[in-house]
Amino acid sequence: MARKYLFYISQNTAVEILRPLQNAIYKRGDDCCWFVTNKTIDTNLFGPDESYVTDIYSAIQFKPDVVFATQNNLPSFIPGFKVQIFNGLDFKKSKFFEICQSFDLYCTQGKFSTLGFNQLAKKHLDFNVVETGWPKLDPLYSCRSLNIDTELPIVLYAPSASPALSSAQDCFSTIKSLAAQKHFFWLIKLPEQMNSIWADKFKTLSSDNVMVDQIAETLPMLRTADVMLSDTSSIISEFLQLIKPVVSYNNAKPDQYLINIKQPHQIEQAILYALSRPSEVLNAIYTCCREIHPYKDGLSSERVLLAVDKLIQGELPQTQRKPLNLFDNLIHRKKLGYWRIG
Repeated sequence: MARKYLFYISQNTAVEILRPLQNAIYKRGDDCCWFVTNKTIDTNLFGPDESYVTDIYSAIQFKPDVVFATQNNLPSFIPGFKVQIFNGLDFKKSKFFEICQSFDLYCTQGKFSTLGFNQLAKKHLDFNVVETGWPKLDPLYSCRSLNIDTELPIVLYAPSASPALSSAQDCFSTIKSLAAQKHFFWLIKLPEQMNSIWADKFKTLSSDNVMVDQIAETLPMLRTADVMLSDTSSIISEFLQLIKPVVSYNNAKPDQYLINIKQPHQIEQAILYALSRPSEVLNAIYTCCREIHPYKDGLSSERVLLAVDKLIQGELPQTQRKPLNLFDNLIHRKKLGYWRIG
């Protein structure tokens, strides 16, 4: 009998993360459905062959065997095993290892995340951990670059969604000035959650050597750019997988694999240095990538499904019963408008 998989999503970015997993599910002949839990999600992202529901009753009626999520917390009243896929390679962020004891299985991305969640599994005893790699990166090495007709070096600017960490306000004037000089082609990827005032300011920079985008899909932009300019955004770790240099502005935890700067006037020289592909930086990037995501085979989704097979078949270590999480589930019930019991 075909299995049913539910994708529980609350942000547009989750679609690009989980879609490779959907493709792997379809190849198996199984069924899947997206549960859109937030009105801000653009349902135009879904194709004609993709199923989605927008209410909790339909999600429960789907009767999933497994629920996948990229967020940190799930309601227990949706049937099925709960599997965490993660919203990014956020290994530097303190919240990365926060758990709410909602999940039966954490599919980790590499050595660093596996070690951390194995330690938590030994402490809580109510979930398993299997290292699989991250499904979002499966198409990274095969997706097409953007069709940009330029001989200029291409710089991808991707600021953090967090106002406290974002470089957008500090760097806007400098980026505007550099764009006017036309020494680089600028790809500007704005986060969905960006303040609309600043998003509109960046959109005014659009020209023959500046492309501004606020869509959810990121992989083609990563493939296209020669260098990234960012701050402490998790997209940095995704770009590093291509062994390309990153200029970071006031990164919260700078390291040798980043070209970190502290003042906007340093941006141009840092980009030129990055374009020279300094060997010490590239070697540090290789080392970092081996720790956070060593998989380059595009098969992380398949490994996730194999781990889920073992979970369903009882082949993973036995775990204790989870706490009831009554308060969290009450919040979920209120948010989703679901008050049935059982």
